[in-house]
Amino acid sequence: MVNQDILGALKSALSRNNSLEQTKQTLFNAGYDRTEIEETCKSLNQPEQISENKIMQESAEQKNSSSPSEEKTNPKKKDIMIISIGIAVIVVSGILIYFFLK
Repeated sequence: MVNQDILGALKSALSRNNSLEQTKQTLFNAGYDRTEIEETCKSLNQPEQISENKIMQESAEQKNSSSPSEEKTNPKKKDIMIISIGIAVIVVSGILIYFFLK
């Protein structure tokens, strides 16, 4: 019979890209029976693992796709920074000219 605690731990570890062998050893060190761990590992079917990997890849792609949208807002920020620097240069130049001509 599949131990739900072991199953949850395995799925969680695999979703974090931990190796199966390392996870099995960690569960064994935590006091779980090695045969229960092995039975639970066998119950994990490949399509389920593949779908979990796809979900992780899609979430990573969504994080990466948020970068281009930030790039779309960056030109506005860039323009504001350039204008602000230009104004600061003009003000500082004006102050320097005032003191040197005085």
